[in-house]
Amino acid sequence: MSVASTGKRPHSRRNRVGNFPGLTGSRLLREIKERGYGGGYTAVTDFLREIRPATPSSFEGRFETPPGAQAQVDFAQFQVVITDEPTAPCIVWLFSLALGYSRLIWARSSCIRTSPLSCAVMWPPLRRWPWPH
Repeated sequence: MSVASTGKRPHSRRNRVGNFPGLTGSRLLREIKERGYGGGYTAVTDFLREIRPATPSSFEGRFETPPGAQAQVDFAQFQVVITDEPTAPCIVWLFSLALGYSRLIWARSSCIRTSPLSCAVMWPPLRRWPWPH
């Protein structure tokens, strides 16, 4: 017996799924078991695949920018163990700048993170940046 043909109101399940498109198979199974459904999970998910349209796969299209117009800047923190002192983990900070047009990556690391050091690490690539006039 199919999920749609069991119970007193076969179309109520279609309405329930239509009203709640994110309704999972396990949730629907729990609800219809409370109403006397004796089938299993596979029948419920097969039913959902039949009545629910396939979700289109999302695709993030790349967008291009002209040279010098955009870059991504990141600071990251890593905890590393240096072989000279294996019992003392060290925090390493990484600054990276990736140019949007050429995808060129510039990166520098340091074991200290202070404002003057951050500025010193960020300044060299920004100084060479082809700023628009």
